[in-house]
Amino acid sequence: MSPNKRNTIQKTTILNYLREVDTHPNADTIYNDIKVKIPSISRATVYRILNNLVEENEIETLTIGNEQRFDGKQHGHIHIITKDNIIDLEDKAILRDIENLAKKHNHKPRNIKVIVEV
Repeated sequence: MSPNKRNTIQKTTILNYLREVDTHPNADTIYNDIKVKIPSISRATVYRILNNLVEENEIETLTIGNEQRFDGKQHGHIHIITKDNIIDLEDKAILRDIENLAKKHNHKPRNIKVIVEV
């Protein structure tokens, strides 16, 4: 988390949750799962924290249909988005090829993000 941003137990818990889950939960799922750990947390607090984490580039949002999902993984990976699911693909060869292509054009990628919609 950014050292200049306000860090709370709630924010740290939500970020850790998103770093650990292999799914791409929506805000309601996150709220329900976090409420087990922090019973006093409100839905509004979860939504506010999620928005702050997106603004701080700690997490990213993905959309399936009209539903917003969240991804806390910070390493390069590929998202395959279907009409009702998001699948993570961690193909090191593809990511290396993308990185090499960027270097060939004198760019150093900060983050590699590939989204395939099917």
